[in-house]
Amino acid sequence: MPKLWFIILIFQVFFAVHAVKTGRRMTWLFIILLFPVVGSIIYFITAMLPDLMENRRIKW
Repeated sequence: MPKLWFIILIFQVFFAVHAVKTGRRMTWLFIILLFPVVGSIIYFITAMLPDLMENRRIKW
């Protein structure tokens, strides 16, 4: 089980750093830190996934 907590901590830190670097509201940081697994999943679905789904074309 210690490995599971380490993996959860790594994901939590990754999402927290992403939230701060992209300028998201501080409420996201609190959600990620207070609810480690659920907060990270919600952040990924609502904040990161739409950004990943954007069409990124090369502009000439």
